[in-house]
Amino acid sequence: LKWIDYITNAGKGYSYGFEWEMTWQLQDNLRIASSLGLLKTKVTQYNNLDSESFNLKNREVAHAPQYSFATSVQYALTDKLSATIELEGKDKFYYSDSHNYQSQAYNLINARLVYSVESYELTAFINNATDKEYGVRGFDFTGWDQDPRSGEGYDDVQFEQLGAPKVIGLSVRADF
Repeated sequence: LKWIDYITNAGKGYSYGFEWEMTWQLQDNLRIASSLGLLKTKVTQYNNLDSESFNLKNREVAHAPQYSFATSVQYALTDKLSATIELEGKDKFYYSDSHNYQSQAYNLINARLVYSVESYELTAFINNATDKEYGVRGFDFTGWDQDPRSGEGYDDVQFEQLGAPKVIGLSVRADF
């Protein structure tokens, strides 16, 4: 069994974007935080000597979702106890510049309950509360026993590395 991978550079391209972040303290005990990222990318020239092989021209770059966001609401129940709920999301994106395998867009819900006293903090949390299955990395292995530079006889095999499932936990923090 043999697998050979190689990397080639794109000739030209562009990327530009916008990031926004804001925190609103609506009341002494209520805070809303939001962030938004918008990104536009494109490979405009691709210099591959083999015109029959994979070509990135006119495609977005890898790991460059067109949007990402996070919004949270934190409410102080008392001067020592607060609760936070968060929604975060990301648009679909290409996993690599060597294939066209893409993630799906996804949204995650996280929550925290924090008890603070003096320099100590106890946090109960749940991340990915809905146990959403989402991809963070993807691999496209074309013909495991083939040299991808040969251009012949490929069977695409795609693998996806998933993000963390629902995680429930406790953490303790002490500041000295």
